[in-house]
Amino acid sequence: MTLISIILKVALNLFSQQPNLAAGNLCAYFPQDTLVSEAPAGYKPFYISHIARHGSRFLSSGKSFNVIDELETYANAGELTSEGLALIQDLRTLREMSEGNYGKLTALGAEEHRQICDRMMRHYPEVFNNEQRREVDTYSAQSGESDVFVPISKYLSQGNTEALSAWFSDNLEVTVLSKTGISSNKQAKQILSSFFTSYTPRSFKVTYTAGRSNMKYALGDLNAGGESFMVTIFVSSKGDSYRIQQLKIERVQ
Repeated sequence: MTLISIILKVALNLFSQQPNLAAGNLCAYFPQDTLVSEAPAGYKPFYISHIARHGSRFLSSGKSFNVIDELETYANAGELTSEGLALIQDLRTLREMSEGNYGKLTALGAEEHRQICDRMMRHYPEVFNNEQRREVDTYSAQSGESDVFVPISKYLSQGNTEALSAWFSDNLEVTVLSKTGISSNKQAKQILSSFFTSYTPRSFKVTYTAGRSNMKYALGDLNAGGESFMVTIFVSSKGDSYRIQQLKIERVQ
């Protein structure tokens, strides 16, 4: 028996027991409350930085439902079994449920993220029991209907370069007080950290946005260190999220 035959036999046996596994990457995640490693001697957990993909969600587009038209052609010709006709009805129902929700989390997807948070709190209670840390900072890098400039604005107003850098491209153009250069993600973070050290942010507000689905830019007013600055932000989409390609901070004369 060849290796491929063995793999197929194991897979078919597994699918017969759990048919939903045959859906591959369309199958929902299986939550696992695995054991976690203890912190090394003399150390204790104090911070968690968690980056996650989406959980269970609706299909990203309606292309998959194009098969309904083909199946209806066979149905009209009397070539489908009762199971085939039932499949068409199921697909129609799914299509109706998906309209206006393409790419969004389902209720199960939201629950999966809640379960992740529950496991974090259960495994690392000392991180969340710290009385000095009362805020859990979250954001979504999802494209589409979400406004990419909302979290970016928040982090600019806070001077939070750690969170802001999560939106940086691997390489981006950074201009701060007339000094321009192409910087790596790490270099851009250092440049902004230096700026915010000299000019502590008090507020930031987007005043204008424009662009199209895969490219957007915004202008905003930054009040920092008792001075006013104009900020220009250019973002473009890469995959299913936006990343900052250009960031410019100029002093308002």
